[in-house]
Amino acid sequence: MKIMTKLGVITLLVPLVIFNSENMKLSIEVKQPSILNDKISQKIETSFISKKNVNFPIWFHEYWNFQKAKLEKEQNLNKESYKIDIANDSYNLNEFSVHSENFVLSEELQSQFDQIINSRVKDFSFYVISLDKQISFGYNPDDKYSTASSIKAPYSLFCYKQLEKGVANLEDIKTYTSDFYSDGSGIMQYNDKTNYTIKELLYNTIHYSDNIGYAMLYNHFGVDTYNDMIDSLGCSYLKLTPYSEWGFASPKEMALVWQEIYNYKDTEYGKLFFDDLLNAKYNFLKNTLPDYQIAHKSGFSMRGYNDHGIVLDNATPYIISIMFPYPEDNDRHEIIFKQIVKLCNDVINEYNDYLQKNDSDIKIKELSK
Repeated sequence: MKIMTKLGVITLLVPLVIFNSENMKLSIEVKQPSILNDKISQKIETSFISKKNVNFPIWFHEYWNFQKAKLEKEQNLNKESYKIDIANDSYNLNEFSVHSENFVLSEELQSQFDQIINSRVKDFSFYVISLDKQISFGYNPDDKYSTASSIKAPYSLFCYKQLEKGVANLEDIKTYTSDFYSDGSGIMQYNDKTNYTIKELLYNTIHYSDNIGYAMLYNHFGVDTYNDMIDSLGCSYLKLTPYSEWGFASPKEMALVWQEIYNYKDTEYGKLFFDDLLNAKYNFLKNTLPDYQIAHKSGFSMRGYNDHGIVLDNATPYIISIMFPYPEDNDRHEIIFKQIVKLCNDVINEYNDYLQKNDSDIKIKELSK
């Protein structure tokens, strides 16, 4: 490749990338400042050719295959529509399972999960899936529970998508009346304010988990189109009715919603929404993992206790969804909830360690798919 500069022509030697498929191509963005600080940006398209046709050292093939695998992983995490086949990720009843093509959970962590499960059989469910698609694990992730306030995340996602379509505007005014009154979580029940913008209602609904804000949004946007969105995501439990704004869900269905939230986060309205989720109160997940950035929405009522979200700044970002029925013993319940969250993160960390130690095996498996 030749690059023109003010000093003349510079010839760069670009190594041929080797990959055992004759049909795949890789587009690499090369940016390099010249001696005179001119920025050079040129795309190089390199064809992959069959390894058997070229005599290069094995380490050379392995290195470039590894770089290709890394690039594919980064591209997968940034696809406009990133889909994990969560719906068909099946689990045996009352059995904790880890699904990964290569990774095997340590006996120590398996034993810790078994101890918790044996102490509370059928008493909770959880589901975790990494955003690199390489590992998922859970316990009874298809069992359904009351969503409590965690329903406010999927409904707010729907509201933002309606705004994107022009059905409403962030600055539209909604007037509070006593019909919207609700106690429980939130700040609006203590305000003298009457008129709220849609933007304020969305913020209050997520940040403060405001029941009044949610009721006003629910009244404004309705349920029919919301249920259409839920159908499109492959969920069956999360549908609502005109007479009830509180739903039911399984951890896997909530994971489907959070996958869509992740896909939506880089859009104009998605950025507003995701920022609210990152800073939402009552973050039971972050209470256990304070050093991590976690977008979430929790729920707590007489019928259920749960939290759902995305742990972002782990080496492998992941969706986590944990649901409990009504906790008869709040203190013991909180302890077990935190134990599960911590163990789930330990599994992901153990998986990250495995990736670092077994790059060669992983990249070959990925490239063969």
